[in-house]
Amino acid sequence: MLLILLGELVSNRIRDRALGVSVTARWLATILISLGFPLWPKPFGPSRPFACCAAFSLISLIFVLIAVPETRGRELGQIG
Repeated sequence: MLLILLGELVSNRIRDRALGVSVTARWLATILISLGFPLWPKPFGPSRPFACCAAFSLISLIFVLIAVPETRGRELGQIG
């Protein structure tokens, strides 16, 4: 979903760099979360990591609903 969204929102002249940066950031975040997740239940209890994930998912949903423009039926040049 992220690559589709960036592909529609980023102009052609910086699309390759923007997608490269976003993919790198996504992989680094995935690695950090994957390595750190087993350590979370010890100090916080078993339900806290899942509550944190749910909170970030809710924040992401609110951001998408508020800040991401609808692009259906519009050309890339018309967006932005």
